[in-house]
Amino acid sequence: MSVLEGIYRGRSQVGDAGAMLRIAPSVRSRLSGAHVPDSTVDSGIVSDSVSVGAVSIKGASHHLSGTPRQDAYAIGSDDSWVVIAVADGVSEGKLSHVAAIEAARVTVTESLRALAAMPPDLIQWPEVGRKAKEAVRALGQRRAQQQFGPADSAPEISDRTIAQIMSTTCDLLVVPTARKDGSLRVWRIRISGDGSFYVLDPVRGWGVLAAGKNPASGTVDNSVSDALPLGGDSPDVDSWELSPGQAIVLCTDGFGDVIEEGARPVGRYLFDAWKNPLDTTQLLFTSSFVNTNADDDRTAAIVWATA
Repeated sequence: MSVLEGIYRGRSQVGDAGAMLRIAPSVRSRLSGAHVPDSTVDSGIVSDSVSVGAVSIKGASHHLSGTPRQDAYAIGSDDSWVVIAVADGVSEGKLSHVAAIEAARVTVTESLRALAAMPPDLIQWPEVGRKAKEAVRALGQRRAQQQFGPADSAPEISDRTIAQIMSTTCDLLVVPTARKDGSLRVWRIRISGDGSFYVLDPVRGWGVLAAGKNPASGTVDNSVSDALPLGGDSPDVDSWELSPGQAIVLCTDGFGDVIEEGARPVGRYLFDAWKNPLDTTQLLFTSSFVNTNADDDRTAAIVWATA
């Protein structure tokens, strides 16, 4: 159903909206520095057999607190591969949005550099994770050292101290630009964190390939023990053979927590909304639904295997 009045008029209301309709979106932020867009979106056709999309939206809780969107994504490509990074800045760090942007940028750059020489199965993904870790560490050290004057000797800044200022999860999707021998194999590389990984089948519905959190535990735990710069040393690598008509979805917990296994209202809504390739306008609109439990930043990367 559509919201009929108020600031969200025309948006899709999925299930109970609760208090979300009373939280006004705002571009104001309590953090000094460059503006972080509330929403970013990209979508397009890669080849006759592949379309991709990525979207990142500021959550209602961040509008309420006047803090920037801490999720980020980055997309890069060459003639053979498309790489999409999805990062979720950890909310305890006031500059975690900076860490997320940097981690996404670095992992895409380093992945494409490695893919120019070898296929995903042969890449040393811990080296890509190390580069992302070093990039976040360098940013955090520069920020911490700004507290000291030019004549002062800045102390050694530990990774744990940096994580209190900025830290982020980071996930990758690596996608060939075309099928090989009729096959479209997609790789997911979890550098760090708790992202969720799904296959969306137009007949069978959602299939959980990797759940970011365990809904059966009965608790909501937003802590991330291996966020960059603390983690990143041992990436997990998975791959999936994508059949024509299927889609792969890699997302932060802003989507994952409300999709879960696909049976909840948001899961049913997004199954219908995302089962076919979308342009940027459609992807942004369908991702901007209102639901009482969907108050976090939400970011997703989608790969559609077209028939």
